[in-house]
Amino acid sequence: MPFSRLSRAMGALLIIAAITTTGATPAGAEPVRAPQCPETRAQLAGQHITSLEGLPDLTCADLHDAVLDGLDLGQEDLSGVDAHGASFRNADLVQATLTGANLRGAHFDGADLSQAELDTTDARDATFTEADLSQADLTGADLRGADFTGASLTQADLVRADLRGARTVFTEAIQADTADAKVDVLDPRTFQASLIAILVGLALLVKSLIDVVRGNTPGDRALNRGLTRLGIYAVVNVMLWVMAGMLLPLMYIVVLYPLLIGALLVYLSGAVRGYRPARFGGHDPAPFQVGSSRR
Repeated sequence: MPFSRLSRAMGALLIIAAITTTGATPAGAEPVRAPQCPETRAQLAGQHITSLEGLPDLTCADLHDAVLDGLDLGQEDLSGVDAHGASFRNADLVQATLTGANLRGAHFDGADLSQAELDTTDARDATFTEADLSQADLTGADLRGADFTGASLTQADLVRADLRGARTVFTEAIQADTADAKVDVLDPRTFQASLIAILVGLALLVKSLIDVVRGNTPGDRALNRGLTRLGIYAVVNVMLWVMAGMLLPLMYIVVLYPLLIGALLVYLSGAVRGYRPARFGGHDPAPFQVGSSRR
């Protein structure tokens, strides 16, 4: 099979495998917890709230488009609230419970959500810029299109969360649990996408070995050729991560090993081009001209 057809076939198989594994629902998933709502839901939509004094029970409350900036909501039960489009900028939500809440398009910029319970929330297109979500529970949360730029997700629980399209530039995600999280198939942070690096390295290495066998290699400067290809490989990977908003990928450790293997293969693909079989005539340095002298 020609080399180009082989490489296309390998790429197609990888994409098919990625599609079949991404977004799969794990067996034995925990059922969604339904919040216990009061008989009468508090109607606070669009209001500018500056204090909790005199407010009714906020469980399952209607808070859409409400403004709660800077409010102390630590350990408050906000489970089941409808807060789409609401603003919680710089609010204190430490250990707050927002299980099953509708937070679509809500603003949590600069808020403290450490150890908060946000499991099964709908937080599509919500903004968490510079927010503290360390040790927060986001199990099964819908975070598509959410903005976590500069946020802290250290030790956060993102099991089965939907992170497709989420922006995490400069996001700190040390020891975050992203098991079974859904991400875009070709997002550089995914394991299956990082396998492409190995395929690319293998393809280049095989092509170089074929050139060696056919005598189509220059046969000089092996080290320089290997380092040049390695440099190009590194630049392309950095560009892909930056374009995907994944300067600090959530699954960095998972994708690191395939990328390193790919880097080794890319280097070898350049280095072997420095070898030329003797039967094709080894590399012959340029002869000295008559009258020239060595220095």
